[in-house]
Amino acid sequence: MLLSNLCLIALASNAFFSVTLPIECYSYTTLTESYRNYQTFSGCCWTPYDTVSSLPSGWYRISGSTGTALLTTPIYSMNICGASYGGYFNGTLPTTAGGSATGTFCFYTGSPCSYPVAPITAINCNGYYVFYLISPSTGSSYRYCSTN
Repeated sequence: MLLSNLCLIALASNAFFSVTLPIECYSYTTLTESYRNYQTFSGCCWTPYDTVSSLPSGWYRISGSTGTALLTTPIYSMNICGASYGGYFNGTLPTTAGGSATGTFCFYTGSPCSYPVAPITAINCNGYYVFYLISPSTGSSYRYCSTN
């Protein structure tokens, strides 16, 4: 099935304009695990952790009980989001449909951003975000945390 990457946006003035969304807005893997959600799950340890084999580098959308986006506030404790080492997106999410932003993902391993992973890219898909996530290079208990 061919999906159009043209997005129509309504303005308060009843005018419309179109934005061509990046192809990544239609080609991603959805993360739905509730233990990723920082607001609803604390504790450790739910497997599989985010490793090369369980979360290969690629485009991901956060949806359902997982929340709507990557966590963007710093984490200052271990054993969160279902893993020993939870993390957050150290950057600003794009506010414009089709816009992108790049930041660093910071895992807390005893001090803030002690294990940074970069670059992490976020794209605003007009109602949801997709993120290019990079697999943590070690096999330890790491997790990309999400939020509502």
